[in-house]
Order: sequence, then C-alpha cells, then structure tokens
Amino acid sequence: PISPCQGAPCQDGSSCVSLNNTHFCLCSLGYYYKSFTCRKGKLFPGTITVRVSETSGLEDGNSVAYQNLHFQITDFFKSIFANSDYGQTVIDKVSISSSARSEMRAGDSAVVLEVLNIFAETTKENETTVSESITNATHNGTSGMKYHARSLCDYYGCEPEEDHCSNNLLCKCKQGMERPNAQVPVCVASAVRCPDTCSADHNKQCLVNKNTGKPECVCLPGYK
Repeated sequence: PISPCQGAPCQDGSSCVSLNNTHFCLCSLGYYYKSFTCRKGKLFPGTITVRVSETSGLEDGNSVAYQNLHFQITDFFKSIFANSDYGQTVIDKVSISSSARSEMRAGDSAVVLEVLNIFAETTKENETTVSESITNATHNGTSGMKYHARSLCDYYGCEPEEDHCSNNLLCKCKQGMERPNAQVPVCVASAVRCPDTCSADHNKQCLVNKNTGKPECVCLPGYK
C-alpha cells in the first residue's frame, strides 16, 4: 500500500505523521502547522475523556479506529474555536482508562487523550477562556466527553512558576527530573537522556517521545 506520507507532503521542516489512509503535519513543540508553514503558538494542554463502545485498535496510530478518533477529537476542537485564532490540536497520547471506565454507563469504555491545543502566539485566549469554552461544549453535547485543563508547568515537568513556565527552556524541572539536553523543553526522569553525539553537529536532535516519556535521537529535518 502507498504510504500517506509518500511524496513528502509536509513543508517548512515539519514531520509527516501517517494515520490509516491520510496524514497530518506536525511541527516542533511550540509551533503549529498552517498554510504549509510552522508558526509559533501559545499552548493549552489538557486531557479529554471520551466514551466509546469499542476500544480495539485505538492505541495503534495506523488503525481505522484511531484515525476516526483522531478526527472526532480534532474536529471537536476546531468547531469550538472556529471563529478564533486557533491553530491546531495535537493528540500526544491515547490510553484506555480503567478508573474512568467506572464513571461511564455499562457497555461503554473510557478513552483518555492527552491533547495540546495551539493558538496563534498573539491570541487573547488564556487558560481560563479556553477551558471554559471546551467545558461548555462538552456539557452542551451528547458525546459524553469530559475535559480537564493542565498547566504548562505540569506539561513540561517543571515546578510551578509565576509566569506559568512561559519560557519552557528555563523553567525548573521537578525533583527527580531533568532535560535530556538544553534544547529540549520537556523534563523527563533523571538519568534518561540522549547520547552526547545527538547534537546539531551530527545533524541530529533529541526529542521526547510523548507516548513513552523517553528521549529519542532523531535526524534534523532534511537529513536521514
């Protein structure tokens, strides 16, 4: 079968992420993809719980089930912020929640998604307005969704700060956590890091895999 990312459809150094029969473009953390460019954005992380009748395949990013869930969630956020300077929703992680499942009606299961809503850097939206808009939409709908906002400091693995960790490379990592290197904004468990050879001098960069929480050494855009 032909890969959805065949032909390098993503521009401006973004990565192509394959779904089942389509793709989306993913920029570096802190940026969103729009009109073939990566644009610096303002981040609003959170978790959303969705009621589903079938969980098979939802943790496989290339399955039809995951693709359907992906568009259900991203279209949901697009519809809420259609008239704003909303940029993109990124799903960081999908997990089947046994604890949340008990809150759902019999026959349904709960899927918890860690999401990152990204707006234009100049947006007037803030954590309160974004959270209220999403919460109102979940209450008014029949989807059985529940949303919980997450602070930027918690998202980056940093201690709470007065500026809400707006400078993600300078915020102080929580105890027992550290950055894999100075260019990685997300703190991970100490002693888990990329090798010293994972640097721009070797055309490589260290990125944190949001599913495993572990750093991975990958090639810089344009290199293989």
